[in-house]
Amino acid sequence: MKSTNLAGRLMRSTILTGVAAVTAMPAFAQDETTGDRIVVTGSRIARQDLAAPSPLTTVDSAALQIVAITNTEDFLNDLPQLIPSFDSTSNNPGDGTARLSLRGLGANRTLILLDGKRMVAEGISQIVDVNNIPAALVERIEVVTGGASAVYGSDAVAGVVNYILKDDFQGLEVNADYKVTGKGDAQTLNLSAVMGGDFADGRGNAVMAVSYTDRKPLLQGERDFSFFSNNDLGPGQPFGETGSSNVPGTRFRPGSGPSNFDWTPLIGSSLPPECALNVCSGAFINDAGELRGLRFGSADDPASDLYNYAPTNYLQLPQERYNISAFATYEIADGVEAYARGIFSHVLVDSQLAPTPAGLTFSIQEDNPFVFGPSAVPGAQDLAVLLQNCATCQLGDTNGDGLNEFLFRTNRRYQELGPRNSLRDTNTFLVGGGLRGEFANNWQWDVYAQYGRSAVLQSQTGNISISAITDAVFEGRANIFGGPNSLQPDIAEEVSRTGMINSITETVQVLGTINGEFEQVQSPLADKPVAFAFGVEYREEASLQQPDSVLGPDVAGFNQSVFVQGRYDVYEAFMETDIPLVTGQPFVESFSVNGGYRYSDYSTVGSVSSYFVGGNWQVVPDLRIRAQFQRAVRAPNISELFITPANGFPGVADPCDGLVFGNWNFLSTEQQSTVAANCVADGVPAGAVGGFLQSNSQTETVFAGFGSEFDAEKADTLTIGGVFTPGFLPGFTATLDYYDIKIDNAIGAPSAQSIVEDCILFGVASACAFTDRDLVSGELVTIGMGASGPILVQNNVGLFVRGIDLGLSYRGDLPENWGSFAWRFDGTHTLENSSQGTSDSVLLDCVGFYGGACGEPVPEWKFTTVGSWIWGPLTTSLRYSWISGVDDAFTIRYDAYAGQRKVADIGSFGTLDLSLSYDLSDGVTLRGGVENITNKQPPELGTCCSEQANTWPATYETLGRQFFFGATLRF
Repeated sequence: MKSTNLAGRLMRSTILTGVAAVTAMPAFAQDETTGDRIVVTGSRIARQDLAAPSPLTTVDSAALQIVAITNTEDFLNDLPQLIPSFDSTSNNPGDGTARLSLRGLGANRTLILLDGKRMVAEGISQIVDVNNIPAALVERIEVVTGGASAVYGSDAVAGVVNYILKDDFQGLEVNADYKVTGKGDAQTLNLSAVMGGDFADGRGNAVMAVSYTDRKPLLQGERDFSFFSNNDLGPGQPFGETGSSNVPGTRFRPGSGPSNFDWTPLIGSSLPPECALNVCSGAFINDAGELRGLRFGSADDPASDLYNYAPTNYLQLPQERYNISAFATYEIADGVEAYARGIFSHVLVDSQLAPTPAGLTFSIQEDNPFVFGPSAVPGAQDLAVLLQNCATCQLGDTNGDGLNEFLFRTNRRYQELGPRNSLRDTNTFLVGGGLRGEFANNWQWDVYAQYGRSAVLQSQTGNISISAITDAVFEGRANIFGGPNSLQPDIAEEVSRTGMINSITETVQVLGTINGEFEQVQSPLADKPVAFAFGVEYREEASLQQPDSVLGPDVAGFNQSVFVQGRYDVYEAFMETDIPLVTGQPFVESFSVNGGYRYSDYSTVGSVSSYFVGGNWQVVPDLRIRAQFQRAVRAPNISELFITPANGFPGVADPCDGLVFGNWNFLSTEQQSTVAANCVADGVPAGAVGGFLQSNSQTETVFAGFGSEFDAEKADTLTIGGVFTPGFLPGFTATLDYYDIKIDNAIGAPSAQSIVEDCILFGVASACAFTDRDLVSGELVTIGMGASGPILVQNNVGLFVRGIDLGLSYRGDLPENWGSFAWRFDGTHTLENSSQGTSDSVLLDCVGFYGGACGEPVPEWKFTTVGSWIWGPLTTSLRYSWISGVDDAFTIRYDAYAGQRKVADIGSFGTLDLSLSYDLSDGVTLRGGVENITNKQPPELGTCCSEQANTWPATYETLGRQFFFGATLRF
């Protein structure tokens, strides 16, 4: 992929669109006004009454300052319309980006706009990282839920988030904000400056803004609730300490067979007595140089030898960010204005995981100096006895050198290589410009083109070469037998690998539209003419992901990265109309219908259409009713189109596993009779069903794209609602909207957990085809790597969401010169949030649940409310965010689950924030406040049931009480 190719196509497309603009050109940008007319997000038609055709939520810059927001996703994720995606706490899973997911339908179905135009995305998944949009430069954010593809094109399936920046400014404004927790850590510093002014006798205006953000890291080990990996030992029991069976002392097991083998005949008197409880799985060498049985912990004996990987993980990711933006407008002739903008962002974010875990099979010879003979390290003498008495470990002399060889499996934490770090260095820029103007009194035109590029360089350290460590162990050079930290420094350096991934995404958008009113086309019962918007658009997307040779199948540590390169383009034409039918009649103050249509011709999936039709009925001055139906579309992104098979290691709970806390134990007796047959049919030996241990909860899973076989997603979205502004209560507004989004052919793939559950719980043969098991132990080995091939991303996922949004607001003066009061409430009652991994899968409704195949908590009720008192120069605001309780998703499908967990549900959760702002003078404003005043702690769960840090940190506040201070200077 060459930038010059895109640039050349940009020039050609600009010329073509400029010609087309004679007959089809756009409205002004979303925040531009023409007299009393304004364009609101979700439409390209300028309206005088701001009557948005779809539900619209607006967040202004003052609201962001209430809690000193420097990363906008932290604030927006509290809105009831969003289910949190990746944010500042997303260490694992996470990739350093910040994403928004309206209605929980995925960040790839939420379109991010910047001043009404597309923001450049990152990576092959083409998802916008909102880290690149600094809160300090945001004038307001408009959120439209429900499809908007007919207006904006692909990806606006769940809705649109439109960031509107300060681009017309006089003077100089400097802002500084600092936030710190009550424990004095996790500091965030944000500095910004905006300067601008007119030139050429007022015909032009130029604005430049710069900002800097420095967010310090916080480790899980610095909070009590996240220091250990919690083991949920059942009702009435305290949390135990669990972790990973990949231990620094190296877990040893025979070369084949079940993990929980009988130790007695192998090491005799060395058998630890606690292993009689059947909770040991393999042997390891502890800090004292003793070979011991590895205890997983149980309710009978909570002691655990597993590795606590939690402390070294980030609870807050460190971030350093620079942003530079410039905007300019110039009136080149009466009624014709040129405008341009440029945005540059540099973001550096680090993710950190515990040292590399690796489950590897080794062979050694009988002259290995660390295991046999007088030079054997402490503990290895017992290991030698184990290997010599283990039939499945004895290979004989396989290479003819006269030395017998022994085969064994290991699980080891290679802490000698240090923690795994993924440093993400991103440079993003977007440049664009155009011409806009007026003609024929009430028509506006706009021709605009932009080019964006995002370059991400990801450095991943702490990996280990499987072949290098295997050779070093066989050759007797690597000491993995001496307990923790026994691997020699020179060998650690020899086998460690640093991988680099270079990702480049380029985007071109060329847009020309015209909008206005046909004064000669008017209903005889209406006093307003028909309004139209017409337009044409060209867009090109290209992405490259190029890992170096290190990050292949030979590396353990981070997931394998594959080479991906692809591009597509789309030519589009669209129109929109608003037709007033009746005005000024009893109980029909106004009634209008609106509609829109977009035709898109993709180079990948061919031609698709999106459209909408709706109506606005102003019943009386106090009441307006609105409804809209949309057919929204989403074309497959470059990752979905072009990715080759790639592996991952998602957490999977196997219903056939019955030891320790295996999911077999959570099935009712009736369920077990059915599930047992499904386990055997899937390859579990009959005698092992419910009696083996799935020793690794993370199962290697392989996914792949589906290339040219994709169709575009098609979603049907319906919104019906009303706006109530009672005359008897000036300043009060209430909105109530019902939404319904159905996607029957969503692009995606079933999760590993849903595949296993469809296979074992419901006997879905197509799901069982993806699972591969150890034929002796019954353990899950891989998913999507056998004869069935990888799990394909296809048009076979079903997504369905329904709910009701309620918005209330009031602003009025207080008596006796006590200033004014403002209050706002935004809430959602979610009726359905269902998914279906394939057409054969069993539908799963996640409303009121978390974890398992549901993922992030989906509360039934969620709201935020803000009250502000404005008294002269003083503004005081109190903000409360609340979500209803949720249950563990495993309770949906495992009848006995809740009765065997210490925590199977999370209660309702709310946080309270306070801010104060005081204008010392026209040029100086001071502010400060407290976030999470009550120091509310997150719900603490077992590792079984949490995302990371024993909780769901994107949903629940994890940093405790935070204090913030800031100042604004204006010149």
